Amino acid sequence: MATRASEYYYIPELDKDGKRARLEAMTDTSSRGGLSSSVQMQFADQTGPNFTFEMCGDFRKIVLSTKNLRGTQKAINTHHSMAFTPESVQALKAEALAFYAAKAVDRR
Repeated sequence: MATRASEYYYIPELDKDGKRARLEAMTDTSSRGGLSSSVQMQFADQTGPNFTFEMCGDFRKIVLSTKNLRGTQKAINTHHSMAFTPESVQALKAEALAFYAAKAVDRR
């Protein structure tokens, strides 16, 4: 059985309350069929597997969604590498930083 592909990209500028900000990039089968690659901001403990995120308040984005692909491990891995190139990861980090900067302005 195929498992989802997942990587973490840390964004130290967003660390808060003793937790490390990380962008989780993941690819898995989509509930609508095919494959979907997305990112979600998480705030992780310095040690251990614990993390938090706000369901509707933290940065989240679907990066690439493709229908008509079977959920094989090879297809998931290929889709993940196409969605998360070094250039796209840098752009997603910048987008996350802009998201939280705008959120900070809205709170004022």
